Amino acid sequence: MVRVGTAIFIAAIAAIPAASAKDSSTNVQFDKGKTSKSITATIKGYDTATYVLGVGNGQAMSVQFSPSNGACYMNVIEPHASSAVHMGDVAGNEYSTGATKAGEYKIEAFMMRSAARRNETCKFTVTMEVTGTPQGGGSAMPTEDAMRKECIGSAAGMYGTKPDYVQLAPERGHNSDGTFYWNGEVDKGSEGMKEFQCQFDKSGKLTNVMATTSDGE
Repeated sequence: MVRVGTAIFIAAIAAIPAASAKDSSTNVQFDKGKTSKSITATIKGYDTATYVLGVGNGQAMSVQFSPSNGACYMNVIEPHASSAVHMGDVAGNEYSTGATKAGEYKIEAFMMRSAARRNETCKFTVTMEVTGTPQGGGSAMPTEDAMRKECIGSAAGMYGTKPDYVQLAPERGHNSDGTFYWNGEVDKGSEGMKEFQCQFDKSGKLTNVMATTSDGE
């Protein structure tokens, strides 16, 4: 007979996610002159691998997922969405759309829970393609990493310091009109910490770096 205390302990242990699970995220950039890119990687157990792809409004996008394990799938998540627009275990290993929304699409590779519990391995290749000119012209939406770097570099220049002394909030903010902003601060040594905000338009272009402390530069 299992004692009540022991049963509760076992149940609690079973509910804890695998501590060894690794969640990786990669910002995808196409080589100059190319419209597609293939990436091969491996996940194991509860690992996930996420690929972040910036696209412009109205472009055509396709994703092909080729796994070595039949219990390995991909999900596709649209910009700013909280749930997947494409669930691989239901809709299969191919996704395409001829009218993308401007922003960052996330392609997430994962193992089904039954296979993850057995700590199975999946080697996969994911091929992403984006074609067409974004509506309104211009280039594709820059990745979040690219926007962060531009914000940090511009703030460092405005405050006359090194990028190493600039820190940004973990996530950017979204305005109701579709524009973006990023809050940050600069360590000015004896002058203290200076707060600022980087402002971006709907296409992800940096439009302004504004001091938000009363004594900011």
